[in-house]
Amino acid sequence: SANADHMADATILRAKSRSLVQNVPYVRAGMDALVSATIGTGILPRSTGRDADRINKVFAKWTKVCDADGRLDYFGMVAAAYRAMEQDGEVLIRVRPRLPADGLPVPLQLQLLEIDWLDSTRTGPVGTSGARVVNGIEYDVLGKVAGYWLWDSLTATGAAGFAWPLGPRPLLFVLMCLLLGLAASWLGTLLWNQASHLLPAALVGQLIVFETLAALLYAFIWYGRWPTLAEAAGIVLLILGVIGGVRVFRRTQHQPAS
Repeated sequence: SANADHMADATILRAKSRSLVQNVPYVRAGMDALVSATIGTGILPRSTGRDADRINKVFAKWTKVCDADGRLDYFGMVAAAYRAMEQDGEVLIRVRPRLPADGLPVPLQLQLLEIDWLDSTRTGPVGTSGARVVNGIEYDVLGKVAGYWLWDSLTATGAAGFAWPLGPRPLLFVLMCLLLGLAASWLGTLLWNQASHLLPAALVGQLIVFETLAALLYAFIWYGRWPTLAEAAGIVLLILGVIGGVRVFRRTQHQPAS
């Protein structure tokens, strides 16, 4: 599907596109020419209705302070947003309401965000209202965009939401690593070896299926969703196969030796 393709390839495609613009002069010149031809010195909206002069004067003042990050004016933001759209495929603009006490011509600013801020790994239902998140974009029950799920921060390396090397909660990170190392690796191997000694090979083979079932359970919990009809059918068939194998093994064990 388009969503699956986007989730798998978007990050790689963005990295390649940025590398071409940064490192290949012809590509960079082409991008500059495209932005210049499309945006020029800036797209200037003008009011023509009642109080047009007053509105245009206020807008002219606001264009100088509209950037929430304080780096660009309105026309620079338009050019930067168009450049990011052509280079990265998409861009985010966050509307930031301000207080009248901030002294702005209009109590509003805009924040230009690279698409890396979008948590595109988040997919699944939200609450019980029927809303659903797909690649970080939340849709209501009618399919209307209801919001965007953003990372709290971006690190210097460009990775979102994780402060290297131990993350925002280093103690928890180390404890989880120890837990996984001891429980999954050492204890898991110990129990598997014990089962291999106590159970016949024909029965031990059936236990491997539970590795797949455990992985599926973890994936459904992680994505916060129930299995689809096809996935549920596959899980049921796996379980029935194990039950059938155990029953056949028990029947052969109880047959008298000839």
